[in-house]
Amino acid sequence: MVKTILKYCLLVLLTAAVITGVVWANIEWSDARCAGVDINIENDEAGVFITRQGIEEDLAKRGISLEGMAINQVPYAAIEDTLLSLDYIETAQCYSAAQPVNTSAAIPTKDFGRVIIDVQQFAPVMRVFREDGTSYYVNKDGKRMEADVRFRKDVPVVTGTFTNAFSEISLLPLINYIGGDKALTELVSTIKVDSPEDIFIIPSIAGHVVNFGDMSNIEGKFKKLQLFYDKVIKAKGWHAYDTISVKWNYQVVATLRNPKKRVVEEYDPQYDEMPVSIDMLTPFPESGDDSVGTKHSKTEKVVKK
Repeated sequence: MVKTILKYCLLVLLTAAVITGVVWANIEWSDARCAGVDINIENDEAGVFITRQGIEEDLAKRGISLEGMAINQVPYAAIEDTLLSLDYIETAQCYSAAQPVNTSAAIPTKDFGRVIIDVQQFAPVMRVFREDGTSYYVNKDGKRMEADVRFRKDVPVVTGTFTNAFSEISLLPLINYIGGDKALTELVSTIKVDSPEDIFIIPSIAGHVVNFGDMSNIEGKFKKLQLFYDKVIKAKGWHAYDTISVKWNYQVVATLRNPKKRVVEEYDPQYDEMPVSIDMLTPFPESGDDSVGTKHSKTEKVVKK
């Protein structure tokens, strides 16, 4: 009986302590003033498009000054909307360390009275140059940020003619695929769009261009290109061809850099295959065999004029 009474007394005391703490915390919170703003840029490594000082200045330009403002009057949602309207910010969250989100634990912290802003800066995946001379960055979700001479991010450059039916945003599946592969990221320098059916990839090392065709079968086309590099380019050299086309199903079509020059190469029977030196049609089977076939005679290959 005594133990039961003690348990109930202890429970009453704990409940009273919690209620007292909550009331005290809310009184403190209602009287608190903003003692300062802490701005956290979560992805500093993504680029240098924003600084903490720049965010403070942009908020001030829009009439948002938090220093000394009552904590319970801080327009948290309005601050987030303002930050998200800036093209160089992808995500934003504004809150106060004093705001009791969980009333059962509404105890002021060491940051009591400070407003905290967490942002992720714009992370571009490509830079677009349009025919009218305008230039801007685009992120993985299609959001744009006007290019500024003060900032530069090393991402693939996109040029060409775009329409409402096929805009630069249409290239995002290709751009994001390239960005997910380290080797492709290092390979691709520029993407030039002649038409939705003729998208050209220009490697970072000058030598040839790749006609990627349209936006279909992205993974399959890069596999064909890699196979061509492994089987042919390693033997013939990076500058042997001016154009390598992977736009056709199950084949690669490569055009020699100097098709007017006649070249004769003798076949060495110790090798299983002759070296590739002609305008070539390289068939790729649907699955299984990854061998490279070429058109040639049994004794020599001649580049057509």
